[in-house]
Amino acid sequence: MDMILEYDLLDHPHKHEPSSIGERWANIKLKLFRDDTHFKTIVDWQWDAVVFFSWLQQNIINILNEPLPIPVCQESIAKCLFDFYKNLDDEHLDDDLLDAVYSYRVRHGLRFGLRGTDIPNIYLGMQDRKHYVSFYDEIEEWNYEISLDIFLNQLNNAYFLIKT
Repeated sequence: MDMILEYDLLDHPHKHEPSSIGERWANIKLKLFRDDTHFKTIVDWQWDAVVFFSWLQQNIINILNEPLPIPVCQESIAKCLFDFYKNLDDEHLDDDLLDAVYSYRVRHGLRFGLRGTDIPNIYLGMQDRKHYVSFYDEIEEWNYEISLDIFLNQLNNAYFLIKT
């Protein structure tokens, strides 16, 4: 399954505010395609493309190569992270592991690339030498093995165009 990046530049809705200088407002979509057919849209959000694409560029090496720091995880990345926090034991906290898991979330959670938004906790990462995009909460769950080849080319092109 291929993950595809699409974006359309838009007029900035807050262009008269000083904080908007340097921002490039866009409708950003991450879509999954199976056999060249649209399967699922995992992100459809309007935000500053510079911020999101920069976050992806800064974290792509980790997304491609970093294993989940939770020692035993047989579930999706999102489910493992959800369960890790749900099952924390205040009496037996491992501060180093807690810091490692939080740092992992910062590098792999799309919510951290779109700070200030209320998107779901969707994670990109590697597990068992394969790449996945996953989401988990108590209502919904999904986990898809993905190819990132097309996405990486699109990200590099988009990042270059957004920065110029």
